[in-house]
Amino acid sequence: MNISIFSGGRGSDGLQREFYNKLGKVPTNIVNLYDDGKSTGIVRDVFGTLGPSDLRKCQTLKAKLEKSCNEDAIEFLEYRFSGSSSELATVADRYLKFLEWESPELLTAVPAFLELCDATTFVDFSIANILYAYLFRLSGPTMTEKYFRKLLGLKSKTLISSRSNDKIWWEAVDGTLTRAEHAIVDWNNSDNRIRSFSFKNDVVVPSSTINAILNSDIIVFSTGTVWSSIFPSLNVGIVAALKKTKAKIFVVLNSYDDGDSLGYSTDDYKVEYSKQLSSLKFRYIEATNDNVSSDGGYLWEKIVDNIIFETIASKLENKTAIVSDFDGTLSKKSISYFDDTIGVDKFIVTGNILNIESATAKDIKEVYFNCGTESLKAGYTPESLNFSNELYMTLKGLLPLGTEIVQHRRLWRIKPVSKRRKLIQSLNPVLSDYGLEATIRGKTTIEIHRKFLDKIDLFLSDYKNCLSEILYIGDEPQGNDKKAMTLFDSITIDNDQESLKIFETIKNVIERRRR
Repeated sequence: MNISIFSGGRGSDGLQREFYNKLGKVPTNIVNLYDDGKSTGIVRDVFGTLGPSDLRKCQTLKAKLEKSCNEDAIEFLEYRFSGSSSELATVADRYLKFLEWESPELLTAVPAFLELCDATTFVDFSIANILYAYLFRLSGPTMTEKYFRKLLGLKSKTLISSRSNDKIWWEAVDGTLTRAEHAIVDWNNSDNRIRSFSFKNDVVVPSSTINAILNSDIIVFSTGTVWSSIFPSLNVGIVAALKKTKAKIFVVLNSYDDGDSLGYSTDDYKVEYSKQLSSLKFRYIEATNDNVSSDGGYLWEKIVDNIIFETIASKLENKTAIVSDFDGTLSKKSISYFDDTIGVDKFIVTGNILNIESATAKDIKEVYFNCGTESLKAGYTPESLNFSNELYMTLKGLLPLGTEIVQHRRLWRIKPVSKRRKLIQSLNPVLSDYGLEATIRGKTTIEIHRKFLDKIDLFLSDYKNCLSEILYIGDEPQGNDKKAMTLFDSITIDNDQESLKIFETIKNVIERRRR
């Protein structure tokens, strides 16, 4: 499933960790970059950029969860320096050389900062913030996120609510105005609460952020300082995307009052969120005896389980069939959840017939697969496909050296192959004379087979009048599953652990409905 979390730098730690524990992947975070406290405020003033700290903190946590880089890199990202400017330059240079982060843009960041900065001593200062802010200045925050995501080997993303370099006006009940984000974090005034904020300039929301919202299955507003970390991310562009998304939206209310919301009760948080999200449908998650520990903190395992359960339950509403691609999304373990009926009229599988034939689930009603002269349903045994030696030699002459042709009963498989689309353009005119065609399969393979109607087209011919009643589960939204996932309500699965959790939850949802 695609999951996006609105958060600050640290408020979503528990959520991210538990989603990772449950699904084997770290969610996408959406943060704003208006922080201006401590070292962040200094680098903002020196480079004239947005504040990098929440982006850095989120990427650091993701690196820990994914174990994507060595511990020395994480140590540097979290390191707080105190000392003179000359010592700062020495420490930074030593870290960068030790980590082998020696690209020109990183090596010039600290010297450029020290040249422009008037300060000669620094206290509790993040050197990594200098690198982030300098890259903000060179290429903007969106490209900087991509740069460090690659540098740290991250799979998960931290996206930006706006790339406009702005500071926000916050207004208190008595009319007091402030543009200092760090002052909001430490407002601590229950008698004169923050009541609103406004942007001086027009915001520019990156397209990657909009797409993440639109393609999410789950969107969570995390705990944290709502007036600095959460609400300022809800600009016009973000709210417009939230109105269009089909995602299930959850708001996790703080189980405590924070510096910006001193004295807030649960109802107070609800009042403020209802103003910010007035036109959206969402569900509150609030502290109860069932989901809060003895020290007042949330039991995130229960929170995440409930979020996944409610999301799957909403996706199964009014559905009479579940369709899944067996390849990569449905293993023998996950299919074992369906030894008994799962409570829908049909459980239908598309995919590799050799894998499907080895499955034992009793509740699989129909199977569609690509094979032979046409796409077929299970129970049909296609005839063997006999290729001529003449064709074999012709193909060998068209293929790169080192390419292997393996003959199977129903097809020929060519691998390993690069530049496959270009090669297929050469092969298909030749194959057409034999009633054959070539198709891209997997990551390095081309298959040669009789011309056929795709399995999804065959499936659609049977179910064209009930598309809204089908939930499709697949693992290649930009590949083999693309057509199906654009036509049906769908869930994307990325790994075996997520597959097991999703199918376990489907069974649990249906069992609860029976009670």
